[in-house]
Amino acid sequence: MDSEIKYPRRSFLRHLLRSIARALMFALTNAEITGKENFPKSGKLILVGNHSAAMEVVMMAAYPPQIVEFMGSIDIPHDGMMATFVELYGLIPVFRGNVTPSSMKAGVDVLQQGGTLGIFPEGGIWEPSIRRAQSGVAWLSYHAQAPILPIGFGEMRGKLPEIFSFKRPTLKMNVGELLPPVQKAQGKSRKQHFQDESNRIMDAVWDLIPAEDKKQEATLRDESFELQLEVWDASGGLVAIPENLVPKQGAAFSKFTHRTTLIKNYIQNMALPQVATLTHLVDQPTPAEIIAATQTILHSLQADNPYYFTYRYGQKEGKAMENGIREVDALARWAKEHNLKIKFTPLRKFTVIATGEEIIQDRTQDIEKW
Repeated sequence: MDSEIKYPRRSFLRHLLRSIARALMFALTNAEITGKENFPKSGKLILVGNHSAAMEVVMMAAYPPQIVEFMGSIDIPHDGMMATFVELYGLIPVFRGNVTPSSMKAGVDVLQQGGTLGIFPEGGIWEPSIRRAQSGVAWLSYHAQAPILPIGFGEMRGKLPEIFSFKRPTLKMNVGELLPPVQKAQGKSRKQHFQDESNRIMDAVWDLIPAEDKKQEATLRDESFELQLEVWDASGGLVAIPENLVPKQGAAFSKFTHRTTLIKNYIQNMALPQVATLTHLVDQPTPAEIIAATQTILHSLQADNPYYFTYRYGQKEGKAMENGIREVDALARWAKEHNLKIKFTPLRKFTVIATGEEIIQDRTQDIEKW
């Protein structure tokens, strides 16, 4: 059977992009790379790194001796320079929450042809902290019997403005020692085995992340979410919300509205601008505007990707977010039907570890990807 992806592909363009990236990194940054000698000169290989910004992708593409074939999401908000890079370089598309057999087979095909595969198993940059590893990296290693090379990146987030201001920021890339291919499960289910092995691989990556970056990843504590509600009639009198319409998953809905990347996926990648209403609920959009946003998301979940939330947050929390959206939709419909005004205030509360300052946010705050 023919391979789904011939490795290497786009060779001329990718060699050119790699050369340009290395030249720019040399000229505009202070790139500190340790363990470069750990890169194998040939043979199938899976590169695994941590992912808190987009510059890790650029460095993982630029410095290995072989051309790297990336497996990457087609539903994260690629924009600006990253969108151009992704379009020119190409990747094996993965729709988060609905990883198809064809995308996994394509990854195995690349490895069986002696290729190098690049993966960020944390699955995305929607959470401002270290995420749980996705089990696909262990599955790929097992089925292709490919070794894994862990890479820890540091000082990445928010560096693009410094690069273009010629400040030569420091970027760190620590290449670890080669890990053997994942073997057959012994005494446990395959699902649990692959998850355990993926966690072990990410532990190796974590050990390579600079200490200062580990501290920065844990910059806040006591994060919590709350949804406050106010309803009033045309004369300005407060109206009680029927008990059956009081949201039970208000906190989960609030958390969704405070996760920038989740919202941007809908607005930018899926071309659903109606969802932007949920980023500024504190400004009191009309019930009709809220319904347009919630219905857009609910339709997308039904028609396109029912695993959008559960992939990222697991069954319990992911379903709570989805149900929270349904509850807000029902409440907004009730308000519209009775000609009422309604104010949703999604609160995010946390404490900054370094200063002890308690922060309360009522609208989405952007996360710096570069």
